[in-house]
Amino acid sequence: MNIKNRIKSILSNYKFIVLLFLLFAMAASFQSLILGLKPPEDSRVKYCISYNNHEIFKNSFHYLIDGKDLYMAEPFKYWDIYKYSPSFAAFF
Repeated sequence: MNIKNRIKSILSNYKFIVLLFLLFAMAASFQSLILGLKPPEDSRVKYCISYNNHEIFKNSFHYLIDGKDLYMAEPFKYWDIYKYSPSFAAFF
């Protein structure tokens, strides 16, 4: 059996694909568990991770109403950026 047919047979095996996906998911979970979640190193202010997203979502509505740029990075307020559509800001 040549290499091309061997690869095709492996990729058509759905059990193998699901197992591979689960292994990658478990590896990523363990890595996150061991290393923990941290804000970027260049962050000047330390943030609470679970509270940061709420602040971004809450302020996105006010930015939308005021006509400000939703996607502008604000490193002194948040360590992440707004990544959603303007309709999400309106509904939030």
